[in-house]
Amino acid sequence: MKTIHLLTAAVTTAAALGLATPHAQAGPGPTAAAPRELRLTAASDVVLPIHDGTATPERKSFSVNLRAKVKGDGSRLHYRVSFDLSALKGKVDAKVWYGGDRCSRTGDVAVCEADTVLDDSTTVAIVKLTPAKGVASGFTGAIGISGEVAGATVKPWSTKVQLGGPDLVMRPGSREHSLTVKPGKSFDLPVAFSNKGTEPARGLLVHLLASEGLDLRFGTYRNCLYGTHKGGAEAVLCEFPGSFAPGAAARLAAVPTVKAGAEGFSESAHYGVYEDTPETRRAALGKTTWARGTGTTLKIEPVPAVPTVPAGSPPAGPAPFALDLYGYDNARTQYVKVDNRRTYTAVGATLKGRPGETVAASLGFDFKGPGRTGTTDESQLVTRVTLPAGVSVVRHSPDCEPVEDRTADTTWYRCVKPPQSFKAGAEIRYPFKLRIDRIVAGAKGQSRLYHEFPTADPDDPNAGPQVPAGDDPADNRAKITVVKR
Repeated sequence: MKTIHLLTAAVTTAAALGLATPHAQAGPGPTAAAPRELRLTAASDVVLPIHDGTATPERKSFSVNLRAKVKGDGSRLHYRVSFDLSALKGKVDAKVWYGGDRCSRTGDVAVCEADTVLDDSTTVAIVKLTPAKGVASGFTGAIGISGEVAGATVKPWSTKVQLGGPDLVMRPGSREHSLTVKPGKSFDLPVAFSNKGTEPARGLLVHLLASEGLDLRFGTYRNCLYGTHKGGAEAVLCEFPGSFAPGAAARLAAVPTVKAGAEGFSESAHYGVYEDTPETRRAALGKTTWARGTGTTLKIEPVPAVPTVPAGSPPAGPAPFALDLYGYDNARTQYVKVDNRRTYTAVGATLKGRPGETVAASLGFDFKGPGRTGTTDESQLVTRVTLPAGVSVVRHSPDCEPVEDRTADTTWYRCVKPPQSFKAGAEIRYPFKLRIDRIVAGAKGQSRLYHEFPTADPDDPNAGPQVPAGDDPADNRAKITVVKR
C-alpha cells in the first residue's frame, strides 16, 4: 500500500491551488545580482597658467568619462554626474558642458545627466578652466566628481587644479631639424634646457631615445637608467634631484652621442626634460626592463639663459608624459636619414608542366638592404602579379586580390602584406596554385614591385601615386614564364 506523508500532500495541494507553501519549507530564494561596477575617469592634474591680464587669458579643458569595469557592457542607463567646484571659487572659473542642456549649475555644483548606451566608455562632460585675474601662482584646489547610476556602483574621481607651475623647455639646437649622415658616423645631441614657468621643478628627468637604426652612446652613469624598448629602440633616463628654479637654464655636463648603424635608414633621436613626478617616471619607464649605470654621477651645469621656443610655436617633438604648463616644448626630435642603399629584388617564376597540370608558384620579393626600412598604411609595398596567357589561378594567397583590367580584358593580382619592418635578408612570398591550360609560345607574365600611396581624396576609389621600390627600379620586375616539362 502506498504511503503519502501529510506534509508532502499539503505542499502538493497548495501548489495545485496556487497557494504559498509553508515558509518553513520554502527553498532558498534567488540571489540578488551584484551591482555593476562603473568608474569616472578624467585628468588627474591640470596645471593652468596664471592670468596674463588680457581679455582672453589662456584656458585649458579636459573631458570626463564614465567607464564600465567589464568591457563590452553595452547597456542603456541613466547617469547623473555631479561636480563640486567649491574649492576653485574665486580662483579658477570652471564651466561644465556637454551637448545642449545635459549639464546645469547651481552655485558651486554642476550636474550632468542623460540616458546613454555605455559602450565601454562614454564622455559625460567637458570641463573648461580659466584662471581668475590677480590670483598668484601656487594656488591648488580640487574638483570632486561623483556619479549615480541605478543598479550600479560608481567610483568617484578627483582632479587637482594648480595655478602656475614649471614650464620646462628643451632649448633649440643650432642644427637643422633633419640630418643626413653616412653609416658609422656619429653626431651629438644638444641637451640644454630652461624653466620658463612660475614655479620650480621639483627634480628633473632627462629622457633620451634613439630608434633601432641608431646607436645611443652615453656612458654608464649611476643616476641614469638604460633600457632597450621592444623593436630595438635604445633609451636612457637620467635623474637629477633638487629644485630647478624659474628662469634657470642648464645643460648636461656630458654630451650624448648617436652613431648611425649599418642598417639605419629613416631614423630619429628624441631628447626631452620633465619634472620628476610619479606619473612622468611611470610613463617614461613603461614596461621596458632597465639597468642602472655603475659609473660616476652625471651632473647638470648652469648656462646663461637663452631664447627659447615661444608659446604658440609648432610642437618641437612628442611629449608623451609631460605634466607641464606647456607640454609641447619639453622635447625635441632630431630626424636622421642614414645614407644607405635599399635594394628590393622582385621574384618571378618559371612554371614547368604540361597542359592540364596544376603547379605551385611562390611570387614576391627579396629585400637585400642594407638599410633597414618598412611599410605603413600610408606607404604600401605592392606586388602586382600578371600571369602569362594560357595560365589560370586555382588558388591564390589570402594577401592577394584579383583586379579586373577592363581596358585589356585581363585580370591581375594585387598582393600586399600588413605594415611591417624589413631587414637585409627578408623574403616576402605570396603562394599561388596555377593551372597550365595551354602553352602559348613566347607568353610572359610579370611580378612587379612598387610603393603605392593614398590618393589626396579619401573617397577616390582609384589607386594613389606609385613609385619604384628601393634605389634601383630595374630590380622591381621579374618574369613569369611557362615551359613544357
